[in-house]
Amino acid sequence: MQPIVTLSVFILQERAGGRSERDVEEPLRRWFRVALAAHALGLTAVAIALWPVRADGFWPWPLPDLGAAAIAVWLVTFAVSAAWCLYERDWRRARIVFPSYLTFLVLLLLAAARFSDAFDGGAWPTWTWLATIVLSLGVLGGGAIEQELVSRRRERRAASLAATQQPA
Repeated sequence: MQPIVTLSVFILQERAGGRSERDVEEPLRRWFRVALAAHALGLTAVAIALWPVRADGFWPWPLPDLGAAAIAVWLVTFAVSAAWCLYERDWRRARIVFPSYLTFLVLLLLAAARFSDAFDGGAWPTWTWLATIVLSLGVLGGGAIEQELVSRRRERRAASLAATQQPA
C-alpha cells in the first residue's frame, strides 16, 4: 500500500510544480551525471540478480530469500533516486538524496567490518562488493562535495555582487 501512496503523492507534487516549471540553475557536472547513470544501472542490475533467487555465490554472505528481496528493494530505491537526480539535472533539487545515499554506503562498510568473519576473504564476490562500495562512496561523495563547493562559490559571488550593486 505504501508504494502506491508514495507514488500518488509524488505524481501530485510534480503536477503542482515539478521540474518543467523550474530552471536548472546549478547543473550537475558532466562526469557526475555519468557516475550517477552508471550507479543507477549497476544497482538495478544487482537488484534484478538478487530478487528472484537466494543469491548464493553472488552476494558476499549467505542471504535468505526475504533478505535478498529486502536488499533488492533498497538497491532499486537508490537506483531510482540516482535516476531522479539525472532527471532533475539541478544540484539544488538533487542534493537532498546524498546524505542518505552516503550514509547507507558508510553503514554497509561498518556492517562489513562488524561481520567480517562471515565473509569469504578469497572469494571474488567479497572483494567486488567491497571495492564497489568504496568506489561508490568515493565517487558519489567526491561528486557531492564538488557540487556543493561550486554551489557555495556561486552563492557567495551572487551575494557579493548584490552587495556592491545596492545604493549607499
